[in-house]
Amino acid sequence: MKRLQVFMAVVFVVLTAVLSPVSAYASSYSIPEAEFIIYINEDGSVDVAEHWTLSFEEGSFTRFYKDIVTYGDIEDSVTLDTESFYVTIDDVACSYTDDRDGRPDYTYNVTASTYGYEVDCYKSSEGVTRHYMICYRIYDAVKYVADEGYYLFAYRLIGANFDKYIDYVKVSVYSPDGTVNKLLYASENDYEITNGNYTNVSADGSDGMYKIKVRLDGDNIGGAVSITSEQINNARKSSAMESFWEGFVGVMSVLFFPVIIVITIVRKSIKNGRIKRNVRENPNYIRQIIDPWAGTLSAFEFAYGRAGASYTKLFSTYFVYMIQRGVIEVLPGRRFNIYSDRCENRVDSDMVDFLVNMAVDTDGSLSELVLSENIEARYNDFVSFCMSMRNRFREAVDSKIRGKENKQYRKDYDLACKAAGYEKNVQISVDDLLNGSFSHYEVFMVMTTGVAAYENYDSYDNDSFYYYFYDIDTCSRRSFDTYNDEHSSSSSGSSCSSCSSCSSCSSCGGGGAD
Repeated sequence: MKRLQVFMAVVFVVLTAVLSPVSAYASSYSIPEAEFIIYINEDGSVDVAEHWTLSFEEGSFTRFYKDIVTYGDIEDSVTLDTESFYVTIDDVACSYTDDRDGRPDYTYNVTASTYGYEVDCYKSSEGVTRHYMICYRIYDAVKYVADEGYYLFAYRLIGANFDKYIDYVKVSVYSPDGTVNKLLYASENDYEITNGNYTNVSADGSDGMYKIKVRLDGDNIGGAVSITSEQINNARKSSAMESFWEGFVGVMSVLFFPVIIVITIVRKSIKNGRIKRNVRENPNYIRQIIDPWAGTLSAFEFAYGRAGASYTKLFSTYFVYMIQRGVIEVLPGRRFNIYSDRCENRVDSDMVDFLVNMAVDTDGSLSELVLSENIEARYNDFVSFCMSMRNRFREAVDSKIRGKENKQYRKDYDLACKAAGYEKNVQISVDDLLNGSFSHYEVFMVMTTGVAAYENYDSYDNDSFYYYFYDIDTCSRRSFDTYNDEHSSSSSGSSCSSCSSCSSCSSCGGGGAD
């Protein structure tokens, strides 16, 4: 017994010596309070002021970061005005910085991501309590539920990956005069006050995602996105079913892991073998999956209604699509004209605005514009624009097909993606796109496999179109690669390992301090 006591004493001394340096460098912080003040304007825009109080108790910190989730279900997807930010730290106005490594005091940075935007606030902090205010404007957050005749404001104030516990949360929503508010949902709600056009919700503690939904009855809100209650219910059922199956599969995997692995491998092998055989024996197999949707969805709606982060392919292909339809005319000397009167939809107009914004030496004219290398330097703008394009195609799909038809679309889309992986002889060049009809098959195969003949760009140095197209594709590709490089090693908890492909990233936003 005495030897055992001596041994335990030695172990205690050794562990104390080993662990004490770790605790000396440990860091901890808490979030006593987060308050959100929301003003819904008559034009449908929404001004948000976030007030965060952080107590840095142990260790050194230089950043508080928080994600703004812009892509979600049809009821809570929004568009962020990236030029509208006003940030203060302890009531000191902060300036914008691109120095994310240096993190200069009293500065902030806004970076686009696959789920929205990350806002970083920089100030060295140790043993202090700081107050951060983040103000910004969002659009498309107010929806008009047409079949029931009311307006709906739904917004995810905090993403699901924000895993730091918040001691107290308060949300205030002000709608235009004459509007009557009604709280439909709040993630945490211990106390509520609703009086006319004012709603206040507070909770003693919040962990994870915080979302609020308010019904707005009145006729003095403009600019709302029209949706239906059926679309809302379908999105809610889809999310609930996905959550149920994720939990069910998790439990079953633990109980029957070996059996499930064997069965999954066998079933997948059989299924993939069947798809591979069909592709090999039937040259039109993929077309037969896709073509039936031509009468319901456009080529870009089908291809990008469920696509992941294939931003460069989407942008470059749509650019060629606008040339093929005469909206863009490429001229010698890397110049181009834009004919805005030929725009056929909202995406066309958005693309025109973006190209004009990225051109140099422009006085507002749409003639003889020249591409700017700023596409690479301003990758946040590029990613944000491509996200808005992708979201518009997804919204179009949700508005055109519902219920069982939407489920069949997802099934056919996934099957076509798997089949495309076995297609070895795809040869879709830029010439094919320019001279073709932009069929559903062509656009889909470009999305899944890319455009062939990139290696031939050197031979087109004297051809304005190819040189210009090469600039756009290369710059946009480098810009997105730069974004991925900067975020691939982040330990912020604000990213999801499957964000490039999953459809549930609407709640992946996170945040914290480091």
